[in-house]
Amino acid sequence: MRAARRNPRWLAPVILAALCAVLAACNPVTAQRPPRMAAAVQRPALEYYHWVRAASERALEAELKRLEAANSRMDPLVNTVCRALLLSSPRNPSANEERALALLAPLEENGEYAPDSQAYDYLRLGLMWRDMLEERRRLRARAEAAEREIANSARQTRHLQQELGSLRQKIEALKSIEQQLNQRQDAAPGTP
Repeated sequence: MRAARRNPRWLAPVILAALCAVLAACNPVTAQRPPRMAAAVQRPALEYYHWVRAASERALEAELKRLEAANSRMDPLVNTVCRALLLSSPRNPSANEERALALLAPLEENGEYAPDSQAYDYLRLGLMWRDMLEERRRLRARAEAAEREIANSARQTRHLQQELGSLRQKIEALKSIEQQLNQRQDAAPGTP
């Protein structure tokens, strides 16, 4: 009985709860990885994009030729998006953004593809890429317009500087004439 008096009744449940908490913390939590999708071009959409960014010029040209030849053997949407990525890559020596935009122009999110399919991923990448190319085109046009405006301003500045120089010369000529007139008046004091 004496031992029971020394240990309070609440101590056993507290120790049991602490032991459960420690054991739960020791159990590692494992996250499930999403299943990898099958790739029609051996690479899912974003991996393909990263490959295009890192590939050499020679590899990009070879891939573009392969895709143009494989047009009927693969999903046309995937082929179109891949070709557009290759055509608009700054590393591609035969880059043609206008052609890439023309390829991507007819893309629409029409629900034809299941959201978990690889074609849907390529569709989303193609839509995003088209928006980026259109924005790049708009920015280029704005930059060209700004450059034209700067060139016009520079021409106007040069013209105004020339006019200013001409006006300064005229002012100096008028000052010289005024000085000569004052000198003549000072030299002939009796003349009215």
